[in-house]
Amino acid sequence: MLLLDEGKELHLMVTNSLKQDMNNPNPNIAGFALCTLGAIASAEMARDLADEVEKLLRSSSPALKKKATLCAVRLIRKEPELVEQFIPATRSLLSERNHAVLLTGVMLLREMAQLNAGCLESFRRMVPSLVRLLKTLTSSGYSPEYDVHGINDPFLQTSIVRLLQILGHNNDEASEAMNDVLAEIATNTQTTTNVGNAVLYEVVKCIMNIEAEGGLRVLAINNLGKFLLKPDRNIRYVALTTLLSTVQAGGNASEAVQRHRSTIVDCLREPDVTIRRRALSLCFSLINKSNVRGLVGELLDFLHVADREFKAYMVTELLIAADKYAPSPKWHVDTVLEIITTAGGYVQEQGLAEIIQIIAERSEFNQRAVQVLFRAITTANTGAQSLLQAASWCIGEFGDLLVNGGPLPASTRTVTSSARDDAGEVPAPTAGEVIEVLHRLIQDPTNSAGTRHYAINALVKLSTRLPNEAERIRNIISLYRRSIDEEMQQRSAEYTTLFDTFNAIRPAVLERMPVAQSKARTVVTTDLENHQQQQQQGGAIAAPAQQQQGGDLLDLLGDEPSQQQQQQQPAAGGGVDLLGDLDFGGAPATQQQQQQQQASSSSSGGLDDLLGGLLGGPTQQQQQQQQQGTGSGGLDDLLGGLLGGPSQPAAQPQQPQQPPQPQAGGLDFLMDMGAPQQQQQSAAVSFVAFEGDGLKLTFFPSRGAQPGTYEIKMVATNTSATQLSQVNIQVAVPKTCQVRLNAPSSTALEPFGAGPDITQLAHVTAPQGEKLRVLLRVSYSVGGGPVTVKQQAVSNFPENM
Repeated sequence: MLLLDEGKELHLMVTNSLKQDMNNPNPNIAGFALCTLGAIASAEMARDLADEVEKLLRSSSPALKKKATLCAVRLIRKEPELVEQFIPATRSLLSERNHAVLLTGVMLLREMAQLNAGCLESFRRMVPSLVRLLKTLTSSGYSPEYDVHGINDPFLQTSIVRLLQILGHNNDEASEAMNDVLAEIATNTQTTTNVGNAVLYEVVKCIMNIEAEGGLRVLAINNLGKFLLKPDRNIRYVALTTLLSTVQAGGNASEAVQRHRSTIVDCLREPDVTIRRRALSLCFSLINKSNVRGLVGELLDFLHVADREFKAYMVTELLIAADKYAPSPKWHVDTVLEIITTAGGYVQEQGLAEIIQIIAERSEFNQRAVQVLFRAITTANTGAQSLLQAASWCIGEFGDLLVNGGPLPASTRTVTSSARDDAGEVPAPTAGEVIEVLHRLIQDPTNSAGTRHYAINALVKLSTRLPNEAERIRNIISLYRRSIDEEMQQRSAEYTTLFDTFNAIRPAVLERMPVAQSKARTVVTTDLENHQQQQQQGGAIAAPAQQQQGGDLLDLLGDEPSQQQQQQQPAAGGGVDLLGDLDFGGAPATQQQQQQQQASSSSSGGLDDLLGGLLGGPTQQQQQQQQQGTGSGGLDDLLGGLLGGPSQPAAQPQQPQQPPQPQAGGLDFLMDMGAPQQQQQSAAVSFVAFEGDGLKLTFFPSRGAQPGTYEIKMVATNTSATQLSQVNIQVAVPKTCQVRLNAPSSTALEPFGAGPDITQLAHVTAPQGEKLRVLLRVSYSVGGGPVTVKQQAVSNFPENM
C-alpha cells in the first residue's frame, strides 16, 4: 500500500478488488478495504467507490461506520464534488451514542462545510442539535470510558467547538444560539491541566471568530490573560498569538486586551525568543494615543537589552508609533533622540531621514537635539553610523547653538523616569573641541564613507557658524584634496575653492537649510468607499474600481480622457479587462522618446562648473560648451548658476517664462553626496505606497534629466516575523505614458528586515503638464504559501511631479 501512487497502472486495477472487499460480510475485511481506499484513493477511484462507502455509513457496526466516515473525509478531499452525495448519510451521525462515531461524524461535517458553501448553510440548521450535544458532554457525570483528567471526552468537545466556529462565522442567528453554552464552558472549565486548557482555548478561538456578544468576548480575552500567567510556555505563546490576531482585527475587543498590558510587557523578559517576538508584536499593536507615553517608555527600556534580531524591527516600529501618536513636540523629539542614541546602528537610511526631518521641524528643540547627539558620540565609543551621521548633520546646522548654548543636559533620557544617566551636566564644548570631534570622524578608518562625507560637510558649514575658526577649518578640509576617496577629494577641492576664490559668497552658500516639506504618507485608493474602508481597517488594500466606459487606466485614476482619445478608443461592451491595455514595464521606448532622453538640457554654467561635483558633475553638453567656448564664463556664469537663472544659447528660441522656483538656500547641495541637483531636491520626498502582510513598499520619486521623465525608486521591506518570497513589483501607467522597470535586487525578504531590502527602479515618461500617477501590482508568498496578488492606484506624488 505504501508503494502505490496514482500514476501506477496497478493502482487502477485495485478498484474492483476493493469493491468486492467492501461488500464482504466480514467486517474486518471491509474495514481493511476502507483503510486502503482512504490511503491510496485517486479522484477517479473516489468517484467509482463513493457509493460503496455511502452504504457502509449505514452499517450497524460502530467500528465499520467509524472507518467509513473517515474514508468519506479522505474521498471528499480528493474529489470535492462528492460532498453532496454524502449529505443524506450525515444526518444520522449526530444521533449516534458511540463517541467514536460521533467524533468522526463531526469531522465529516466540518470538512464538508469548509468545502461547500451550500452545505455550510444547510448545516447551520444543525446548530441547536450540536449545542445540546455539547451541553450533554459538559454536564454529564463521571464516565470512566471517556474521562480524561476530569474532562468528559475532551476530543469530542473540541471537535464540536471547531465545527461551531465554522457555522457561526458571519452568522448572527447561529452565533446567538451557541453563546450560552460557550459562556458556560469558558466559565466552568478547570484550567489546572492541559486537557482543560485545550478545551478552553478552542472555546476562546470560537468566541473570537463568531458574532459573539461583547461581554462574551471580554470573558474570552480575560481567559487568554490567565493563560499568560501559566508557567507552560506553549500556553503563553498561543495566548499571545490569539491576542495579537484579536487586536489586529480591531473592534471593541482591543480595549479589553489593554487591561492585560502589564502582563504582556512582562513577557518581553521571557527567555524563550518566540514568546518575546510575539509579545513585541503585540505591544506595538496596543500603542494608541492614551498609552503612548508609558508603553513606548517600556519598549525603549527593552530596546537597551533586546536581541540584535529585534532591534531593527523595534526602531522602525517605534519611529512609526512616535510619529503617529506623539502627545507633544517635545516628547516626539526626545523619543527619536532616545531611539537613535540607543540603537543608532539599526536605524536605516529612511529612518535617519525621518529623524533629521523631525529635528529640523522643531526649531525650539534644535539646541537640545545637537547637545544630546554631541554628548552621545563623545561619551561612548560608538560605531553606529546612523548616529554619527545624524550628529554630524546637527553639528553642521546648529554648531553655534552647541558652543554657545550652555552645559549639555544631564540625561539623554526624558521619555520615562527610569534608566537615567547619573553622570551630571557636562560643560559646553569649545569650538576647537567640536571641530576636533568632526576631524576624528573623518580620520577614523572604521567609519563608512557616508559618515566621513557627512563630517566634512559639517566642517564647512561650521566655518559660517563659528567664523573665528574658519581658517582652521579651511586647513583641515584642504588636507583631503589628495584623498584616495574620490568623493572626499572632490568635496575638499570644491570647498577649498569656495574658501579661496568665492569667500564673499560663502556665508550665503552655507546658510542654514530651510525645513523641507513633510512627506505625504497616505495612498489614494480607487474610489471613496474603498478609501473609507482602508481608513477603518487600518490600511487594507482596496480593489481597483471597475471601469464604466473604455479600457484606459485614466478612468481608474480619475482622469477624463480627451475627446480625441474617446474617438480613437472603441466602445467597450460587457466586461473589460482592467489590466489588458496597461503597460507593466519592460516595453521599449519609441525612437523619438529615446532621442529625447539622449538630448541634454541647457546648462546654467558658472557655479555648476565650479562646484560640478556638488551638483552631480557637469553634463556632457556643459563639457562641449566649455570646449567650444559657448558658455558665458567668468562671474556672469557664477552668479547665474547661484541665482538659479540658466543662460540660454542665442540660437535657441526664447522659452516661455516659468514661474520662479523657491530658493532652498546654499546648503541644499552640501549633503547630497554627489547626487544630481534635481534628484537631491526630491530625495527627501518619499511615501508608503503599499503595506500589507508585513510587506512595506516605499516610493522615492524624483525628476529625470529631461522634462517629462521621472525615476521612482521602490524599496520593499519586511516588518513581519515570516519570510516573504517570490516578491514581484509591477507598475502600470496610462496610455499617454510609458514605463520601463529595472530588474529588482532580490525576490525574497527576511523576517524583521534581517536581510537586505529589495530595491527596484521604474523610469516613467509622461507628457509635460500631466500629473504623475501609476497603478501598482504586488505579488508575494508569505512563509512559502500561495502567491498573493494585490493592486492599488497611487497618485499622491508631490505637487511638482
